[in-house]
Amino acid sequence: MRLRAALPLLLACVVTGVPARLAVGAVLEGTVLDYAAARPLARSRVALTTVRNGYELPLKTVLTGSGGNFRFEGLPAGTYFLTASRAGYQPARYGQKRWDGAGAPIVLGADSEFSCELRLRRLGAVSGTVLDENGIGLPGNTVTAYLADSRPLRAAGSAVSDDRGIYRIAGLQPGVYYIRTGPQKLEDERSLLPTFFGQPSPAPVSVNLDSETGPIDIQPVAGSLGYLRGRITGAPVSSVWLFSDTGSKQTTPNAAGEFTFDQLAPGDYELLGRAASGSVAAYGKLRIRSGANQVVLTAAAIPLVRIRIEESEAKPVDPKRITISLKRQGLSEQLPIPQPPPMLTGNGVLEVMPGEYVATVQTSPEYYVRSVRAQDAPELNVVEALPGRTVEVVVTVSSRPAVLSGKVTAPGGAPVAGAPVFLDALDPELRVRLGGIRMARSDAEGVYRFPGLPPGDYQVFSSFEFDSPREQDFKSVPVKVVTIQEGAEAALDLDLYGSM
Repeated sequence: MRLRAALPLLLACVVTGVPARLAVGAVLEGTVLDYAAARPLARSRVALTTVRNGYELPLKTVLTGSGGNFRFEGLPAGTYFLTASRAGYQPARYGQKRWDGAGAPIVLGADSEFSCELRLRRLGAVSGTVLDENGIGLPGNTVTAYLADSRPLRAAGSAVSDDRGIYRIAGLQPGVYYIRTGPQKLEDERSLLPTFFGQPSPAPVSVNLDSETGPIDIQPVAGSLGYLRGRITGAPVSSVWLFSDTGSKQTTPNAAGEFTFDQLAPGDYELLGRAASGSVAAYGKLRIRSGANQVVLTAAAIPLVRIRIEESEAKPVDPKRITISLKRQGLSEQLPIPQPPPMLTGNGVLEVMPGEYVATVQTSPEYYVRSVRAQDAPELNVVEALPGRTVEVVVTVSSRPAVLSGKVTAPGGAPVAGAPVFLDALDPELRVRLGGIRMARSDAEGVYRFPGLPPGDYQVFSSFEFDSPREQDFKSVPVKVVTIQEGAEAALDLDLYGSM
């Protein structure tokens, strides 16, 4: 799990009732500082957002000057949020009590002036030495940090050991990680296998802001690496990529479509070949073993995903109010190939690179999603797109959505403006159709609203202490459970959890 230690207050602000200087409307200004050194952070990006119809919407973004200063002028009365960011630092929001908090609203009256100080904390790092059998540093080994709570493991950062065998992985958010060396072939033709810190069982490594964790020294285990000899038939491709949980490798096949990958650790891989035009591709999953491995793939036209939208009771449906997005998953999730996001509004056909995708559906409030089913898919919302094939995805919606609304109040009963309200389905299948955890903001009177919900059981809470809570976070706060019927509107008032 990610660390969630409370942090000292990251910023301070002052509101005055004096008229805004040289401007009609309210003024919001301030300074961005380094948390530890208290020095100005020039060229930081400060984003101003507001709340409309239950959503946080972007308004303006400015860069701080040499003194770390920023200023927004001519603002109408309303509720605002401030976020500051800079390369190498964790973004900070006004009012955060911890690094991943949602921040607190800034309520401005007409012609008021608001002055802020935001302090950014440096992202964490892990460092150590890759050692040989005699405890001497090994240069040229790629060391990777994986998020410990992701399945499959997801790389969060990597670094290559220097001439002393020393590595440093920077830019890590607070959390718990597994650290692993990469495969390496030595000068004497011996090979080193990927090895986790703490082998044989990976040992968790904690990372915090403004700190460096270490030394995390690893002595890789000797073993036999594999190599892959492959060939692509059917049509010529210009590039071939091999994906694993340590990243990707790329090569160019010869005129006969033959290619080679060496120094491969035993494990699962995905293989993708692509023509320069992007219209032809080859794809496959394989398991690499030590020694020789061979594979033959057939290239064909890139897959088509045909979207068909229907209403559960055969009523007329407006497809323009329904948008389908495909998110690639698996080892090849991060394609090194620029392509537009696979997204479609209404019925139609999408061209995608071969692989496995998760389909999510966004509807306007008058509908909710009853099911998303792809042809021959083993799981709900999963789309397997293979070269030369067209797969049909049927999106079934209902025109009888449910609504959940209520008021968020602070201790004493005062309504809370701009409060984040988080909603999660209790049933895993319903959670998939919902597209994960949803968030809405309360309005100036503290009223929140979730339209377009499927019927079912939900857990809900409101807090400024979370920005993007996960499922397990719902177990650490007092939630309220509500059952919503199809086509009905349910009311649920909430007490704000934590402070603003």
